[in-house]
Amino acid sequence: MCAAEDDESTDVVAPATFIVRAWRDAAGRLNGVVERVATGEKARFQGAEAMAALVQQMAPKTGGLR
Repeated sequence: MCAAEDDESTDVVAPATFIVRAWRDAAGRLNGVVERVATGEKARFQGAEAMAALVQQMAPKTGGLR
């Protein structure tokens, strides 16, 4: 969540943009690649939990997101 416009907090980072390419294999498992647009960094994942963990890991970091 982002800080309100009238909030004077400086520890909020601008949103990051990701591209997620996902598919299911023959067994029905979710596989794919997460790409952070600003850096071109890419990482493969297997499963929805791994996809979410990659987005969290690749997101810009700050002292405390709100």
